[in-house]
Amino acid sequence: MDATEKVVLIFTEDDEFSTDEVISWLKYFRQPFVRINNSELDHSRIKNIRFDSNGKVNFNLEVLKTKYKINLNSENIKSIWYRRGKIWNTKLNNTDSNYLTNKFVEYLQTEENVASSFLYTYFKNFNHIKYPSH
Repeated sequence: MDATEKVVLIFTEDDEFSTDEVISWLKYFRQPFVRINNSELDHSRIKNIRFDSNGKVNFNLEVLKTKYKINLNSENIKSIWYRRGKIWNTKLNNTDSNYLTNKFVEYLQTEENVASSFLYTYFKNFNHIKYPSH
């Protein structure tokens, strides 16, 4: 993927047949894309969030795949498809309280909700298919 190419960003699940079919078509038409499976979200992060004087947001999305890493600048996103995918996938719950207090878990869940809401709101500005209800 060229650093300046506009890509289709796909949030989906592992082994999702419809996504695989659409990706076959994207490849056929030589349309660059980045697929992020729910299972990869634990190893993904948003880096370098910047706001310009007009309030425009720019950030880098880093996704660690099994054998490689993808760095995607938000300016290079052409459109977004949510196919059973989500933006955030933190697995914290109160059963982890043997080493985290319930209050700390609540704090982290609140932070996750804020970050997730920010990204959903930001991604509304892109062409998208099936905007998720979060």
